[in-house]
Amino acid sequence: MDDLDDMDHRIVTALRACGTDPRVAGAARALSWAGEHGALWLAA
Repeated sequence: MDDLDDMDHRIVTALRACGTDPRVAGAARALSWAGEHGALWLAA
């Protein structure tokens, strides 16, 4: 399990590093908002 724990830690660290870029964070917020509320547009 140590190899899987190490791989998991590396993946989380890489994703966290990408999330600190304001451009990436803004795009993630926009996609999240569109996904959460997109169903309302389809239902209307």
